[in-house]
Parts: sequence; structure tokens; C-alpha cells
Amino acid sequence: MSRSDIKKIEMKKLAQKKASHIKDPVQNVRVLLYLI
Repeated sequence: MSRSDIKKIEMKKLAQKKASHIKDPVQNVRVLLYLI
């Protein structure tokens, strides 16, 4: 594996993390609404 390949994989992982972080707040709000 070349360094560019590793960088691409790291960027994909970061993008997936960001995507999951965008989804998480929505779920957190739903949980808070259920708790109220």
C-alpha cells in the first residue's frame, strides 16, 4: 500500500465519522424528547 492509498482510507474513515456525528445529534434530540 502506498502512502496515498493510506491517506485515502484515512479520509474515508474521517468522512464516515463526520457522517455518523451528523446523525448522532438527531438521535440525541429524539432521546431527550422521549425523556421529557
